[in-house]
Amino acid sequence: MPKLSIQISPHFLQALMDVVEPIEQRLHLQVAISLDSVPDDDELLLEAWRDSLLEQLREDGEYLIHLLRKMLSEESLTLTDEEAESTLRAASAIRLKIREVFLSRFSEEALERDQVDMARLGPEERKPYLCFMFLARFQEALVAQLMPDFYDFNELFEEDED
Repeated sequence: MPKLSIQISPHFLQALMDVVEPIEQRLHLQVAISLDSVPDDDELLLEAWRDSLLEQLREDGEYLIHLLRKMLSEESLTLTDEEAESTLRAASAIRLKIREVFLSRFSEEALERDQVDMARLGPEERKPYLCFMFLARFQEALVAQLMPDFYDFNELFEEDED
């Protein structure tokens, strides 16, 4: 079970929620990615699949909002593997929307590698960018907990000792 200790200021959390909540509400109406490339030979199957995705996004998004609010009152969070996976899905969907709506002028590589100069961000981009980066680090921490063998931390510490 993933266990995370996160200290977050109420002001930062409010800024985060200002970005996440409206996007999470949008996800109730549409999936985070375009379904244009999905074969539509069977309209009923496509509609059922889309509705299923939307329902899963609703549940995941609501859980992420709940989790972010819990961060104010709890020092550490313990999640089941299923809750962690739900959080990962919601964070991914929200990050995709943030990128599409607010940060489309930046390359995926620049965003993923944290190569965006904060001083060059417009006022309407700052909160979304910070939210994007927070969710990225949050996802990385969850993945490290879910898949500890994926991150060989012993190898990292051995390199530091040289």
